[in-house]
Amino acid sequence: MLKKGYLKPTLTIDTIGKRNFWYGILLWFLASNIICLGSNVLRETLRLTSWSYDGDLFMRSVENFNKFDLFFSFLSTTIAFGLTIFFWNSQIKYRKKRHIIRYASFVAIMYIFLPLAIINRFSTILWLVLYPMESEESSLALMDNFGYMFLLIPIYLFFNFWNSTVFVFRTRYWVLISAVIIVISSLLFDRFLTVDKEIANSIYYRKYSIERSFVESQSEIAKSYGVEFSSEAIKALKKREAKSTYYLINKTKEAFNTKERVTLEYLFLEKIIIHNMYYNQMYYWTRLYPVEEYGELNWSYALPEQIYYQIKLYDDPNCIEVQLLFDILSQQISLFNVPDYDKFEYESASSFERRSFYFGRNLISSTETILSRLVQVRDKLYSNEKYSMYRTLLPELEFKEKRYQKWVELEL
Repeated sequence: MLKKGYLKPTLTIDTIGKRNFWYGILLWFLASNIICLGSNVLRETLRLTSWSYDGDLFMRSVENFNKFDLFFSFLSTTIAFGLTIFFWNSQIKYRKKRHIIRYASFVAIMYIFLPLAIINRFSTILWLVLYPMESEESSLALMDNFGYMFLLIPIYLFFNFWNSTVFVFRTRYWVLISAVIIVISSLLFDRFLTVDKEIANSIYYRKYSIERSFVESQSEIAKSYGVEFSSEAIKALKKREAKSTYYLINKTKEAFNTKERVTLEYLFLEKIIIHNMYYNQMYYWTRLYPVEEYGELNWSYALPEQIYYQIKLYDDPNCIEVQLLFDILSQQISLFNVPDYDKFEYESASSFERRSFYFGRNLISSTETILSRLVQVRDKLYSNEKYSMYRTLLPELEFKEKRYQKWVELEL
């Protein structure tokens, strides 16, 4: 039989102190609001910066975004409750078990900052935990597959906050009442403290409106010729740095590495890819790798002579395939027909024109032989009377970038 001295006293408002109790409730309310709203604003800020370097905006369905909001609402409310537990324990004057009370306060403050430190650390590498690694196509998209499992984190924190306190006091209905308050307040925060995600979406869509419109218009034109892109292909074409986009770029480039006719599907894809300035990846120090052995590593498209050989496979210069091939060649020429830095009017240029300018200058300095190939193919086709109707698509192109480019003679 336990002695009277070993019976745990009941935790009451008088034990904490009425004033300290209400101060703790006020601290809980303010901290949960600040943490919840701050985490939502921070997540949208990180989502905006995810495409600031010509990347893709993190996009998810409404259901998946709701999982994010619900998780952070519960997490914010639970962490704020840990602050309240820490404040209450620090105000309790109970000499017999003061070392356990101090331990409870230490546990509370540790479990407050531990999840914040982990989430903040992973937020610096945005795609590692809650967000995927590359765009939204990574296998580490844990929130997609285990969304509601993340709710176990605030549940675990909640019971850890109470765990040390129950060694000293009989909590009776305190745990249940606090759990109900956390659930209700979290649902209210999820309803009223969310950040409008259409703000980031509209900024992103406005920046890449030309590229997205071009994908849709070319898809409609292709459909009129019996070519219908899959929904996955359309989705990949509307992104820039997704794995599916890289795969589509490489697959389209490989399609031109043949002596047979390239299908209409790949001709339309190549036209879209070049117009929207998609690329697989940029390799640095490419001049350490000979072009004869490794090819043009920084050229993600069909070579100009491959376009020329495809044109020569058709007897009818007015067929849709030849028209598309000349469009592709014209777009390749436009990539290199960019002004010098001192002649580019940056202030009056649109965002698409600015991207085109910097992308073209980057291609000039990162490729070695593409310009010379384009010049020869362009001159050969321009002088052919059979293709005189396409001369407007072949503007004059000079080989003048001798600093970065070298001349390679083609046998056309």
